[in-house]
Amino acid sequence: MKNKTIIIGCSSAFIIIVALVSVAVWLFYSRFIEPFHALRTETPAELRDPRIITGDGFLARTQFLTLPEPDFGARRGGIGPINDLVIKKTGDDSSTEIVIAGSYGALVVDQNGTNKSRVLYKLETQKEKIGFLKTTTTNSILGDIEIVDLDGDHVFEYLARGSIDGAAIFDNQGERLWAYGKFTEEKTSIEDMAAGDLDGDGVAELVVAWNGLEIFDRYGVNKWRQERDDGALHIEVVDTDGDGIKEIVYSRVGNLIIRDGKGRVVRGVDLPFYSGHFTLCTTPDKKQPAILAVQDGYVWLTDFTGKTVAKFNAPLSELDTAPTQTPIGELRGTSVYKASGAWVKFKKGEPEYLAVIAKFAAVDRSLLYIYKSSGEIVYQEVLPEQSSAMAIYPESNANNPQEVLIAGMKTIWRYKAR
Repeated sequence: MKNKTIIIGCSSAFIIIVALVSVAVWLFYSRFIEPFHALRTETPAELRDPRIITGDGFLARTQFLTLPEPDFGARRGGIGPINDLVIKKTGDDSSTEIVIAGSYGALVVDQNGTNKSRVLYKLETQKEKIGFLKTTTTNSILGDIEIVDLDGDHVFEYLARGSIDGAAIFDNQGERLWAYGKFTEEKTSIEDMAAGDLDGDGVAELVVAWNGLEIFDRYGVNKWRQERDDGALHIEVVDTDGDGIKEIVYSRVGNLIIRDGKGRVVRGVDLPFYSGHFTLCTTPDKKQPAILAVQDGYVWLTDFTGKTVAKFNAPLSELDTAPTQTPIGELRGTSVYKASGAWVKFKKGEPEYLAVIAKFAAVDRSLLYIYKSSGEIVYQEVLPEQSSAMAIYPESNANNPQEVLIAGMKTIWRYKAR
C-alpha cells in the first residue's frame, strides 16, 4: 500500500512538472514567437521566385559568404541572422576586412570571406520563477543591430536599436556596455536608439526615444532628458544644414522633427510620403545626405526641408494580396517597410548609380534596384532572402569602378559591373 502511495505521488508530481513546463513553453511561444509568425503572410506570386527582372547583362553576381546553419539558426553559439555589414581597409595596402553583425554576435572575415574572428554578444540574463520551477531567460529581442564607431578609432561597436527586451550597446569583444528600455507591465519598450556626435568632441552620444527624448554617453550616464508626447518611430543623428553641427532627426506619422543637441526644436518637416522608417543616403557630391524611403510604389529622395530631390518608380514594392487574418485584424496588401541605398560608381568614366534595397515586413524576399540618376532602372532583382544591408568596397582611386556586397539573412552576395 505504501509502495502504491509513493508511485501515485511520484506520478502526480511528474504530471504537475510536465504541465508547468508545458505552460512555460506556451507562454514563451505566445509572447515572443507566435506574434511574429502571425503577421507573416504568404509570399505573393510576383515575389515567389527569386530572379533578375531587368538588366541581366548589367551586373555579375557571385556568392561571397553563406552562414552555416548552426551560425544562422542558433542563439547560443551562432551569430544569428545578418543585420549589418561594413567594409574597411586594414592598413596602407589594398587589403580589406568585412565586419558582419548578426542578431546575437558578429564575424570579421577577410576579403575572400575567410573567417578571422568572431564574438558573441554578452546578452543580459535573468532568473524567473514559474510555480516552483526556476528558469533563466535571455534578453535577445533587441531590434536591429547596427555597426557603429563611437570613438572614431576605427574599432567598431554593435548598437542594438531596441525592441521588447530594450536597446543595448556592445563593444568589439561583445561585452555589454549598457542596456536600457526593456518592456515592463508599467511601461512599453523603447521606441528607438541611435548614435552620433552631438557636441563635436569626437565621441558619439546615444540618443534614446522612450516616452521622452534622452541623451546618454556610451556607458549609460544620462546627460539630459526631455519629456515629449509626439512619438518617435525612427531616429538619426546627422548634419541637416551643412554647418558641421549634427542634429537629432526623428520620424513621426508622415513628418520629421529636427532638434538641436540640447533638444530644442529646430523645425518640423512635412514629407511627401508616409514612412515610419527612413535611411540616410549621401549624395554623389558627398556634401549632404538625403532622406531615402520606399513608399507608395516609389523610391523617394528628399532633403531636410521636405523638398523632393528624386522620385523613381519601384516596381513590385507595393502589391495587392488576398486578405490575411492576424491577431490585430485583417491585413491586405504587401508593401516595403524599410529601405537602404547608396550611390555606386559601377563603371569607369560614368556617373554613379543609385543602388536601393527594399525590404518587406512579412515576406522572406527583398528587392534590389539599380537606377541611373535619371530614374531609369538598369537592374532589378527579387532577392531570395530578406535584406537590409549593403556595403561598398573602398577605392583609393575615385575613378575606378566599385563593387558592392549585399547581405541577406544568411547569405552575402558580391556585385560588380559586367
